[in-house]
Amino acid sequence: MWRADGIVSNLAWKGQPDALAPNHDSDLGGDGGGDMDVAVGFKPAVASGMPPILATSSLVAANVSAQRSTDRGDTFTNNPAGNTTVQVDDRQWMEFLGDHTVYLGYREFTGLQATSKYYLNRSDDGGLTYGPAVVAAIGGNTTGNIDVDQRDGTVYFCHQGPGAEGNKEVRVAVGHPLTLTTTPVVFNTYVAAKGQNQIANLFPVCKVASDGTVYVAYSDGGQGIFIAHSFDQGQTWALPARVSDVGPNGVALFPWIETGERPGSLAIVWYGATAADSEDTKGGNTDSANWKVYFAQTLNATASAPTILQAVASDHIIHGSNISLAGFTTGTSPNRNLADFFQVAVDPQGLAFVAWADDSADFAGHTYVAHQIGGYNLNTGKAIRISGTNAMTPMPARAPQGFDFRHDARAFSPPPVMPDVDTPADIVNIGYGCQNVNGATWVTATMAASGLDTVPPLGTWRMTFASNPTKPGVVDRADRWFVQAATDDTGARTYSYGAAARNSDGSITYTVKGNADAGSFDLTARTVTVKVDVAKLNALAQRGPIKTGTVLMGLAGSATVARVTVAGLVGVGLSDSTRGGGTFTVGSCQQ
Repeated sequence: MWRADGIVSNLAWKGQPDALAPNHDSDLGGDGGGDMDVAVGFKPAVASGMPPILATSSLVAANVSAQRSTDRGDTFTNNPAGNTTVQVDDRQWMEFLGDHTVYLGYREFTGLQATSKYYLNRSDDGGLTYGPAVVAAIGGNTTGNIDVDQRDGTVYFCHQGPGAEGNKEVRVAVGHPLTLTTTPVVFNTYVAAKGQNQIANLFPVCKVASDGTVYVAYSDGGQGIFIAHSFDQGQTWALPARVSDVGPNGVALFPWIETGERPGSLAIVWYGATAADSEDTKGGNTDSANWKVYFAQTLNATASAPTILQAVASDHIIHGSNISLAGFTTGTSPNRNLADFFQVAVDPQGLAFVAWADDSADFAGHTYVAHQIGGYNLNTGKAIRISGTNAMTPMPARAPQGFDFRHDARAFSPPPVMPDVDTPADIVNIGYGCQNVNGATWVTATMAASGLDTVPPLGTWRMTFASNPTKPGVVDRADRWFVQAATDDTGARTYSYGAAARNSDGSITYTVKGNADAGSFDLTARTVTVKVDVAKLNALAQRGPIKTGTVLMGLAGSATVARVTVAGLVGVGLSDSTRGGGTFTVGSCQQ
């Protein structure tokens, strides 16, 4: 978890709320690490000097573990006893009512669609412990989120209905509590909208505005994002209105919405891929798709034809491949690198704050954020533009270009233990450069690991880079390379180079092409260096040669050790990987 204080670029790492207790992931309350959600309490009725409560939850198949923080994420209290009475559950969502009541919604992950149950639990201590489960709906497939009307405590739980025509219904279960201090025990389910295609692409989403208007949003088979609204607590719904435009054969997935204080105001985000941006210009959710983050806002969402102002929120292509809609790495679109974390919030100025997953320069998806700086204030309806600048953090262009947290190497098996000691697999930084050797240009890569004062057997230290992308900054649209050092079970060392390729399911295949031109360990500096002649890479290049002026990007690395004994852990395997770092421009090389 990260927390931004003051400005977006001022981020602080707060650790993993679910990596606390007990000691085995199968125990109730154990570490989850699957689906996760967070919720923040609203302002109390009586002003308090305390920060709002932060509640988190993390999924394991047999349980949803829960955590609570009262100090803005600096520390968390974990509930080791587990928080659901349902044996097998899936995709939980959370929302506060007031400052200390939290609702947790999820689906029973067993049985047929016609009998699948959706449950709701209530916590009155800020999300640390939960009461018994209440059935909110029966019948359906993909789980949507929950939202709570802060005026009267009405709970809205949206999901994909089974229907007779193939999962085309957006359903909303509505529960009215007798008082604000009680859980709804009776829910009525209504069909909010029906798509022309199936609507779980990925989640249907529902939000209730401060005036009681209820909104849903969904992707109709990827062909477009639609919204619908209800003025009578979900009993009847207006016809859906399309709010996205990604051109002919374009795809729009993963919608999310948030309401402003002004009646009828709505912020909408989604992943969009146009046919023109795709590698084959054909469009569709395929391996050729190139995705951006789209944003739209409207001040009259309840009109029959709302006025939609659309923009691209990301400043780059955030993903180059298909996007999984199945929840697993199966089917025609199995790439789960973006997971399913993608949301939007509205700040006190009425502007949008968007968070999404992005793997454009990384091994897998990592969180990116963007803050709207101009448009319409969704709280007042007035035009607004933020003055000043918030420049991006400059990316290093000289070695080391990649950095990693110290002591974040993980044990192979759960729970996710990270020994707080130096280990040979614990990457600290990676630096890239070049060298002239007898008229040839060599690319050099050096990895520093905190405990590389010994070289254990069965280890691999791999450094990756990419060149000549067809789409700027997207490693999966470039020639991908790696150099690595490895040891066998006797400790014998080898140094090699090769090509890497992203697979349709999001994994990466590394193919060794030959021996590197040089390699060495420096146990005093705790580094490993591998060098390769550019001519060897150019003989395999598909997107142009590496030459003077070529920018190497996607600078990252990984390390694995099969067996070490550290911090009381005997014979454990460890692994570590870095984020994508800066760039290196091939030019004036060392002699």
